[in-house]
Amino acid sequence: MNVTDWLAIIGALLGAIGTGLGVITTWDLLSKNRVKLRVTPKAAWVNRDGTVLTAAAPAPAGYDPSGGRPPNQFAIHVVNLSSFAVTISEVGLGRRDGGLRTVFAFPELSDGRSWPVRLESREAVTAFCDPPPTPLPSPLRDRVAYAATDCGVVKYGTSPGFDRFVDDLVRKGSEATS
Repeated sequence: MNVTDWLAIIGALLGAIGTGLGVITTWDLLSKNRVKLRVTPKAAWVNRDGTVLTAAAPAPAGYDPSGGRPPNQFAIHVVNLSSFAVTISEVGLGRRDGGLRTVFAFPELSDGRSWPVRLESREAVTAFCDPPPTPLPSPLRDRVAYAATDCGVVKYGTSPGFDRFVDDLVRKGSEATS
């Protein structure tokens, strides 16, 4: 092998490395420009004195910080995982296919801010909403909470505690209608 062959091999390797790094950089830039939200629905216990307890998962056996009381509100916790600020303009329950939605208009926010709420990068807010009246609307049976931004991006989430809370509401709704 002469010098020209070695230069061709080194040039091909460097070209492949450069192409790979270019693809990674492009993917990273496109990823940074996407709205990323984590939506976690929770069951909430709100006391008269304003103290709040939320749970995304059922309490383990033998541990019940709520004293056996059923949750009295929905809580939808939204975290902005984007690298830029977003405005959350709508939270509620619905279907992932974009079908029927139950919107919680002007929910009470955990930190007393006004609705709609602007979240900076890595900032979070919890929206508290009263449970819907029985019988339950069909979107609630899908057990998916959502948060929508001003720019129309909708993100969904669910949790085991939320599923149990909804099961209790569905059972109460079916008992009320029968």
